[in-house]
Amino acid sequence: MKDKYSAEISLYIDDQCTPARAAEIRQHLQSCDKCRKQYHEFLALKKNAKRLKSFSVSPFFADRIVAMAKRRKQESFWSALEIIPRPLLNAAFILSVVIIVVVAMPRQSATTANDSASNIIESSLVSENDWPHQSLETNDEALQFALDESEEATGEIK
Repeated sequence: MKDKYSAEISLYIDDQCTPARAAEIRQHLQSCDKCRKQYHEFLALKKNAKRLKSFSVSPFFADRIVAMAKRRKQESFWSALEIIPRPLLNAAFILSVVIIVVVAMPRQSATTANDSASNIIESSLVSENDWPHQSLETNDEALQFALDESEEATGEIK
């Protein structure tokens, strides 16, 4: 159990107790080895602290440090996001992922359609053995050829 005088020893050393309380603590220190040891440790600490070299700081030092910290906080790229509540940021992130997935899905089906058109062109070129005679130099010619081939495959003729 902690001694009730233990917390007041520092106050006694710094002369911050009432004279009556100081006399009571002094009397207790004569009878309690634990508190007397703590008293001597505090005295040694106070003596060593007085030996430390003191230095002075300009009166505006703290103001400059605070101003510098504020500037750094304002300069941060992510500091603008600090005013947005976290749940809102989480919702925005989830929404952006959903939008990316939705936008990417039609592109995959368009790619499948392009692959299908390429397969039609390739199969008709190879099957008719017209490869050396066929000349598809522009995109328009390739598109027209694919349309013609798909019409022939479905039985529709212009």
